[in-house]
Amino acid sequence: MKFTLSRKLYGGFGIVLVILAILLTAALLSTDRLVASKTASQYSYETIQRAAALENQLANISIGIRGYMLTGKEDMLGAVYAGDGEVEKSLKTLRAQLGERPEQLARLDKISQLKSAWMGTSVYPAIEARRGKLGDSSEIGQVARYYLSLGGTEKGGQIRHELRALIADEQQALDERNAAVAHSTELARAVLLVGGAIALLLGLLIAA
Repeated sequence: MKFTLSRKLYGGFGIVLVILAILLTAALLSTDRLVASKTASQYSYETIQRAAALENQLANISIGIRGYMLTGKEDMLGAVYAGDGEVEKSLKTLRAQLGERPEQLARLDKISQLKSAWMGTSVYPAIEARRGKLGDSSEIGQVARYYLSLGGTEKGGQIRHELRALIADEQQALDERNAAVAHSTELARAVLLVGGAIALLLGLLIAA
């Protein structure tokens, strides 16, 4: 069966339109993936920043309790009390940010439990013990040993270990998402270039 010129033209333009439709669909899907990846990456970045702030808050508590045990000055406890409240706020924020990451939420729950045990069974008992020795500087070493016997240093180290593991996992997830974004961008660019070239070539052939 012979094709008339008009049929050839319609057929050629139809192919071009199909290719353009495919390119448009690919571009839209790629854009959706990019937006989703960017949003998830932003959440991971914010989580890492908040976790780093939490680590600093815990460090301030440690500095405050050590300073108080050495000097017996009540103003050193400002960092302890303020830090305790800030840590709770950071844990609450992180819990909201990690709502869809069950493995990270489990780690965060462990950090929260360790923090409560550290404050309740080591930090605050050591503070009370130091208050009982305010007039006797020779007993400072005894109070410090008491803090160690309560597992203060060990519990603090466990918290830092879990927190750094949380940050490391989130950083890995962020790196993987960034790599996926870069790959999707390159793939979309390649599809558009190749598809556009084919559509252009077909257009030229039809015009000829």
